[in-house]
Amino acid sequence: MLEQKEIYLGDERIVIQQLPTTKAIAVAIEIMQLIGGMAEGVGAMPADNLMEIPISPGKIVDGLIKRLNKEQTPVMLRRLVADSMVKPEYTETWFETRFAGRFDDLYKLIEAIISLNNYADVLKKRVQEPFKALFSPKPPVSIPS
Repeated sequence: MLEQKEIYLGDERIVIQQLPTTKAIAVAIEIMQLIGGMAEGVGAMPADNLMEIPISPGKIVDGLIKRLNKEQTPVMLRRLVADSMVKPEYTETWFETRFAGRFDDLYKLIEAIISLNNYADVLKKRVQEPFKALFSPKPPVSIPS
């Protein structure tokens, strides 16, 4: 069973669930294509272990928004919410009226969806190894005689 999470936006109880694998992969690909924007959600503090670098789901969302255009952004966010909703039942009318003038609530919901699907954790883990290799001491280069 897919993991579910209950959140409250004001007084409204919302239940979201992890995306099924195929949909999660499609979203992950879109996110990776926008990784430059997501980098805004990665802390700038130096750390010995990249897993210790703070991740901000809110700033990740902001980075995504900056990278998407006015046609793609609403479609992606609406699809992400629709694919994640359990309760209340998602309808376009609900989406359009629920978040009209309440974009902060929409951001909170998107943050919860990103967190539930572990996208930030995956990013940290996948980025850690290449950076480790980049900053690790390199063995001396030997020149053949």
